[in-house]
Amino acid sequence: MKQIALILACVFAFMATSCGSLSKSKSYSFDEVRLEMGMNDLDYLGEAEISVEYTSYLGIFKSIEKVNGEVYNPVHKKTLTMPKSCRFRNRNLDAAAYKLVEQYPDAVYFQIVFETKNKDKLFLGSVNKETAKVRAYKLKK
Repeated sequence: MKQIALILACVFAFMATSCGSLSKSKSYSFDEVRLEMGMNDLDYLGEAEISVEYTSYLGIFKSIEKVNGEVYNPVHKKTLTMPKSCRFRNRNLDAAAYKLVEQYPDAVYFQIVFETKNKDKLFLGSVNKETAKVRAYKLKK
């Protein structure tokens, strides 16, 4: 009998302590800010084509040979990381994207028109060439 009373007392104490409420007040704040722009707000600067040529062996080892038609030197490499809204499907084109900023330094928006990939298979490897055509825009004044 004492055990049942002890169990009922514990259950009642547990129920009484779990019936609390919590209130929180927070001032009104924005979680996200969005700027809506159309093509009428942008000036077209031009179009550029970037390319990367590399060899791949066993699907694991990769060696970049040419970037934008020039022999690639890994000691003096230039890279440009594009924002999330304008990412290349293939990360290898990031090595060639610096040409966009050099060619159009006033550009604030880049639009990827298309990407192509050519692959020549070799024994236990392949020679790959990836190209992308990108349009550059700046804001109208």
